[in-house]
Amino acid sequence: MLSLKEVTFSGCDALESYNCPNSVESLEIRDCDSLTSLTFSSVQEHPSPLTESIINDCTNIKSDKPIPMSRLTSLRIRFCKNLKSFAHEYLQHLTSLEDMWIYECPSMDYSFPCGVWPANLTELWIGHLNKPMSEWGQQNFPTSLVELILYGENSGVVSFEVANDVRNITATPSSSFLLPPSLVSLELHDFVDVESFSEVLQHLPCLKNLEIRSCPKITDLSTTYDPSNLTIDIWE
Repeated sequence: MLSLKEVTFSGCDALESYNCPNSVESLEIRDCDSLTSLTFSSVQEHPSPLTESIINDCTNIKSDKPIPMSRLTSLRIRFCKNLKSFAHEYLQHLTSLEDMWIYECPSMDYSFPCGVWPANLTELWIGHLNKPMSEWGQQNFPTSLVELILYGENSGVVSFEVANDVRNITATPSSSFLLPPSLVSLELHDFVDVESFSEVLQHLPCLKNLEIRSCPKITDLSTTYDPSNLTIDIWE
């Protein structure tokens, strides 16, 4: 008997709920405005083979139930404006998760982010959630994290620092966001109150690519970096 391995819904306006079978390895749901509920078949006896889950532009989905994530390597949730809850308490158990996108979800549970991340996470896209970035506190990003994309709309962040010294963490103001020193690639979007970034670069020894979009006050990068070691792109 054939088992369903890959499921994709796109633009299904009549789809209101979906129960994902335990055989599915890849699940993608896009532009399904009527979807309000997503559940998963029981996995008590047989662990789920699910490795990829994408939920994109599902306006009315309100709750992301705990999903079978023991083998999950990619989790992407974005542009779900009414999504209120996210099972973030399970993140520390996602030892296989490598990339995670969760942004443009302005109704998200205010307790997320809570500073706990998957131990082997390498790529993270995050921002424009219910909880302003200036109130996130120390995030304890894993040393495996090398690519970070931050969306700063309504974040309250006015500066960046690097979390390379415990002594610096306690002295950091709440309006300053702490970056992990392990980064190789960094993108900043819509941080309209940040005025400087050149000093931060000195504490990101592994950084090779920096992209800045719609951060109009950052103007101190033109002569502060070695172009042989770092590529900088600035978009207004």
